[in-house]
Amino acid sequence: RLGNQVFHLVSGYGIARTIDRIHYLPYKDRAHIKKNLTYLESVFPLLNRTYVLAKKGVKQREVKFVEENDSYADPSRLKNLTDQYLLLDFFFAQNVRYFEDYVAELRAILQFSDEMKSNGSIITRSLQSHSDSMCIHVRTTDFIRLHWETDVNKTVKAVNALAKKMNMSNFLLFGDDQQVMINMSQVIIKDG
Repeated sequence: RLGNQVFHLVSGYGIARTIDRIHYLPYKDRAHIKKNLTYLESVFPLLNRTYVLAKKGVKQREVKFVEENDSYADPSRLKNLTDQYLLLDFFFAQNVRYFEDYVAELRAILQFSDEMKSNGSIITRSLQSHSDSMCIHVRTTDFIRLHWETDVNKTVKAVNALAKKMNMSNFLLFGDDQQVMINMSQVIIKDG
């Protein structure tokens, strides 16, 4: 879920920058949030400069922000609100338009920690002899309730077509559901 959390934080960063604020994370579920932030900061140490964690009992104004999943609402319409903390009411903010103007800043913020660079170097060196490989990211559990989960048959068909076109014979499958990945790998091998 690292990708989801990074996407949430960079979207919040972009929204906050657009309205001249700092991304504010509410107090609710504090232990869970702090655990995730601690992990994220071990990967991206500069990320903690992009948000503030609210204190218990802080006054916040709840604002209806996005009506539908995956749609975009222009954050600049919130610029005139004077409340210190705005809690934006939306379910899902996966739209690059929130942060596309800040990509250069985010590139600097999302620099890996020395430990991650070291670990990554070890992994990439071991993969250098696998230039005929592709990575496949499978999303299921967090999208099931939205009916956006990965369709195994469509994915296998696309993977095999891409592998044939790019002359690739190996793949690295990763995602959030081990059983789906096992099933998918078997179908890719069988049909590929």
